[in-house]
Amino acid sequence: TIVYMPFSGVENATSIASNFTKEFSGDDFYVVDTPEKVQKVSDILRKRIIDFHVRNGVLFEDKKSCYIDADVIIESGTKIAPNNVILFNTSLI
Repeated sequence: TIVYMPFSGVENATSIASNFTKEFSGDDFYVVDTPEKVQKVSDILRKRIIDFHVRNGVLFEDKKSCYIDADVIIESGTKIAPNNVILFNTSLI
């Protein structure tokens, strides 16, 4: 188990406690040293971002043709048409 600490400045701490934990698997770590591996990791992250939005009620007509930045906010019930690119701090609310 990896403990997630959403703050900095703990260099001199003698102990750290947190209620947040995240389990990681081998699929969460890659050595990216070739263009092919960069593409593979980009595809994985794109899929994870879209899957996050699908779990939160967003409908993608064609998930494979869309690109959504990680910091985009999309309201549940929103329908995303094919071939959309949504970047930066966009909010679809």
